[in-house]
Amino acid sequence: MRRVRLMAVAVAGVASAALVASAVVPASAAPIDRTSMGTRSLATVLNVANPAFDKNWADLDILTKAVATVLTVKPNSPVKKLANGRNSLTCFAPTDLAFKYFAEAATGKTIRTEANVFTGVVQYAGTLATSIGGGTTAVDVVETVLLSHCTAGTINSHAAMAAAHARATLSMFSGSQVSLRMVHGQIALYDTARQFLNARVIVVDINKGNKQIAHVINRVILPVDIDPAPYNPANCPKGLTC
Repeated sequence: MRRVRLMAVAVAGVASAALVASAVVPASAAPIDRTSMGTRSLATVLNVANPAFDKNWADLDILTKAVATVLTVKPNSPVKKLANGRNSLTCFAPTDLAFKYFAEAATGKTIRTEANVFTGVVQYAGTLATSIGGGTTAVDVVETVLLSHCTAGTINSHAAMAAAHARATLSMFSGSQVSLRMVHGQIALYDTARQFLNARVIVVDINKGNKQIAHVINRVILPVDIDPAPYNPANCPKGLTC
């Protein structure tokens, strides 16, 4: 129950946290000068307006679909920052395979398509939302998870590596914190979900030269420590086939 309450706190605090979140990094890893940077948004790079699934597990289709879903249901969500390239931010973007690993661990099922992975993620979010109560929806939970991947400021790969060497902590838009470490030459991100593997950066500087930048990661970041597989298919959100 404590973990469910922690998720409830995380969900409830999303709106306010997104307005004040900032990166806690050493001076040597401060966000770079943004005065002459471009304003192409990450939403444009992801093509959020036209989400589609394919068979390439190395790209970002499930992330794109999750962002599009949240913005469709909650157009004023803090996630909309990704659509305004004037907002300086850094996101750690999980691959489709990262979501597959998470969905399989969460649901206890083997999942073979991106569409079914997305459905599994939403199912699991619905289960958590039901546990939290208070009118929390699956989309609220997905929103919180998405915001747990983004932080204020343009942090390129050099700054991120310096932060990882310094074992710095980032405050994410969800209000959660992520610690950076160097592990076997890679930037690793340590969240509070001890039962899931921590993410590592595998591709850097997506949208380089713009105020919004992304680094691709191989696992999903979670805002709180949660148990895998509290899955209940009866909690499939209305309007989705589960």
